[in-house]
Amino acid sequence: MTADVDERVERPKDHSAPLFDHGGRNRLAAWLLAAAAFAVIGIRLGPSLLGLEVFVGLDLFEFFRPWSELPGAGGYPTSSIYVSDQLDSTLPGMYEIRERFLNGDLALWSSSAVGGFPLFATMHYGMLTPGRWLFFILPTWLAPAWAKLAELAFAAAFTALLARRLKFSRLAAAVAAFIYPMTGFMIGWTNWPQAAVAATIPMVFWSVERFVQLRRVRDILPVALATAILLFGGFPAVAGQTLYLAGAYALVRTIATQRRAIGAIVRDLALLAGGVLIGVALTGFQLVPFASQLLGETDLTYRASEFFSVSQPVFLLTTMFPESFAGNQLWAGASPMDVNAYLGGVTIALATLGVVSVLRGRVPRHVGLFFVGVVLLAVTLIWFQGPWTDWMNNLPIFNGNPIGRFRSQLALPAAILAAAGVDLLRTDSDGESRAFTWPTALAVGAVTALAAAAADLLNSGRILILSEQVLRDTLIAVVPLVLLFGLVLWGLRSRRPRTLVLCLVVLAVPLQALSATAFYWPTGDREDFYRTTSGIEYLQENQGHDRIATLGLPLRPNITQYYGLRTLNGHSFVTEQMSEVFLAINPSMFIGPTYTALSNDIASYGDRAPGLDRFGVRYLVADAEAILPGNVPVTLPGIGDPLAERAGDLALEPGREYTSTIAAGDLRGVHIPVILNAPGSVTVEIHDADGVLLASNELDVRNTGEEVTVPIALSPIDGVAFPDSGDPFTVTVTFTGDGLIGSADGVGNLRVQAVRAPAEGDGLDLAYAGEGLIIWERTTSLSRIRWASEAVVINDDEDRVAAVANDAVDPEAAILAEELPEELAGGTAELTITEDSGDVIRVDVEAETAGLVVVTDTMDDFVATVDGQPADIVTAEHAGGAVLVPAGSHTVELTYAPQSGKLGIGLTIGAAAILLAIGVGSLLLQRRSRRQASDAESDVRADVEVEPDSIR
Repeated sequence: MTADVDERVERPKDHSAPLFDHGGRNRLAAWLLAAAAFAVIGIRLGPSLLGLEVFVGLDLFEFFRPWSELPGAGGYPTSSIYVSDQLDSTLPGMYEIRERFLNGDLALWSSSAVGGFPLFATMHYGMLTPGRWLFFILPTWLAPAWAKLAELAFAAAFTALLARRLKFSRLAAAVAAFIYPMTGFMIGWTNWPQAAVAATIPMVFWSVERFVQLRRVRDILPVALATAILLFGGFPAVAGQTLYLAGAYALVRTIATQRRAIGAIVRDLALLAGGVLIGVALTGFQLVPFASQLLGETDLTYRASEFFSVSQPVFLLTTMFPESFAGNQLWAGASPMDVNAYLGGVTIALATLGVVSVLRGRVPRHVGLFFVGVVLLAVTLIWFQGPWTDWMNNLPIFNGNPIGRFRSQLALPAAILAAAGVDLLRTDSDGESRAFTWPTALAVGAVTALAAAAADLLNSGRILILSEQVLRDTLIAVVPLVLLFGLVLWGLRSRRPRTLVLCLVVLAVPLQALSATAFYWPTGDREDFYRTTSGIEYLQENQGHDRIATLGLPLRPNITQYYGLRTLNGHSFVTEQMSEVFLAINPSMFIGPTYTALSNDIASYGDRAPGLDRFGVRYLVADAEAILPGNVPVTLPGIGDPLAERAGDLALEPGREYTSTIAAGDLRGVHIPVILNAPGSVTVEIHDADGVLLASNELDVRNTGEEVTVPIALSPIDGVAFPDSGDPFTVTVTFTGDGLIGSADGVGNLRVQAVRAPAEGDGLDLAYAGEGLIIWERTTSLSRIRWASEAVVINDDEDRVAAVANDAVDPEAAILAEELPEELAGGTAELTITEDSGDVIRVDVEAETAGLVVVTDTMDDFVATVDGQPADIVTAEHAGGAVLVPAGSHTVELTYAPQSGKLGIGLTIGAAAILLAIGVGSLLLQRRSRRQASDAESDVRADVEVEPDSIR
């Protein structure tokens, strides 16, 4: 031994030796990776974690009024326009759940839009997944950043655990842990349930791998928990795809491990399947109502052919160049998140080296080939479908879901193969096989050449792109690959670059991820987080238990949910019955499968809209700048005063005040004929004869190139009414913008026409005008929760829908689908609503005779009691419900309690009991085994201590 040591000491110095020894290289690379990871998190999440910013694209509020009219607004939003889903659906729903939770109310249901929809009753919001549970306790403006951090940490931790289970080094596991949560699906779908589900994929595979290695009954517990967390995320497409692949992985690993032991294979697969089923059952209290709503109550026919919605092959480039396709141009036919498959150039190079490692046998071949197969399957399904994949459309989950969601399954194989690639690079040290060989160089060179060719294509202008960041994107993608290739070539002859290669890898992966998150991780100023306005405050003060409806997208339902407002339309799935009513009221009400809004024809929704009356729509909110085809502004409903004869054109100078007079009296606003040769704005002030300002408003106008009538709605500043008599009002008008031409009357004043309500009324009162909004109160609206002393029974569905939408309203009657058990006598009643929280509606009734308490919400999953005794809910107004109440004093209570929820709770309790039994049983068996082992050891010790003579 001494001679060997002396021989090594006397050996001439190797001038090509690496800068660090094997362990030193790993430690340096690990520290650099940790520093780079903290830097990425600090740059992208740091200000939001500290509460200085909000981790949401709040600039998108500027697309919608009233927020676009608030002080400080006016810039063009740069966030993805699809982030608006978070503003108008995800965050308001989670905010309502949080607020009610903190007030002791588990918010299962909300009546805030489309007649009502489930909140915590289903897993739609994914609030039981790692990270998102923070929305229960943190302020909603702070929770997104901390939830994302927890989500990233959770995904990274289980990726690392899986890599370590597969015998990869700590450094390789750490690289994989960073790669997985920083891939396209996880980045692009941030703040959506999609990312929450994807964050659990590594845990699912880790739990399967752990069971395959340990094979104990108690090891199905992590499988069950991983399955439950996966499903709690609330995105069944990704969850289902994951379970398919995890099942295939379990099959491959079990067969490879047990070889020809058929009994052991069947046992292990049965236990794994049992663990998955227990996990599914554990989510029952949310899963069963979720499935009931999605499959039983929601029209999903529009998704029938979504499996075949393949992406254009050009979007394969997003795997390396994420920013080049990150923008709001919609030529792609899909959102940026739907085309983003980012992995990173260096990650792809590492994964390619991982394949080399698999072929060399340095990774269990069946494991490596499985993950390679998943990558090939994903590429085929997403970009290159054909007859070879058509059969998969018949599989549950795959049928009816956009196949692009399979991008979620690309990340884990890429991360695991990249880990194999890292270990291949780090093994070239004393006593270990060489990593820097020609196959290694050829693999890295091939990826580099492909990246360079793709970069040339991107910068050539031969393909359409979505972003202006192409040059930066290509440099960030290609330069690290060129450096890596150069170092690998150098490494063929010298050992010095070995340390540099690892350092380059652990720095380049985070650098490329930092670029990839730029578009998809927007932040906003905290002061812009759901700012309130005078119009919103007016609705909050006056809506009561009734509804509003929007013409187009002012107030952007369901943003209204955040403010406690209740809308007829919104952004949510709609039940079949409510959908039929919507289409009967307005055939163009669905502007998307889950988006509804009334059209801009305000005159149609006054006293000529019985359907709105029956569903308690008390207020209509219109966009003051709404236009008809051709950029023609929507004029104010009502009767216009005679307009002075036109004496000629009047060139309108920006900033100059133009005056005219109109008769005193009640006023809805003014119409101003203007030729709009350029965009600009119009400001109108109304003064009385004493010069007192009565009303003012401002309106932006678009370029039409022709004369249009510019409508300016005006509501009194004092909130009372315009003087109905006296001297004429003075109208002062100021314009901005060049090229605007008005018309003059005979004395050279600007022609202005006053618009007033018809003498006979039209069912509309102008309640508020300002901030780009016009709020109309509907004077014919019934209450959303009301008394009906008469019933009109219409058995035919089509006839009943038509009657609800179009027949003249009898305030005393309700339209029913079936006969009541007794005749109604037509008496009056006084209703006092004591609770209207969402899950519970409670009404005290003082009735002269028997009648109906009618609620025009979706009542399918509600149960009713009258004075605590069960009562039937009959279908009323086709999409609502009613409860028959006897004469006298009574309390009617309607409670959200779906039958599916009861079944689901039973499944959850049963699954929890099984998990507890397995856990406790395993602990008892383990304790018993230890006791027996201890007893056996004591017996042996006693035998050893016995005298030799006694042995004889």
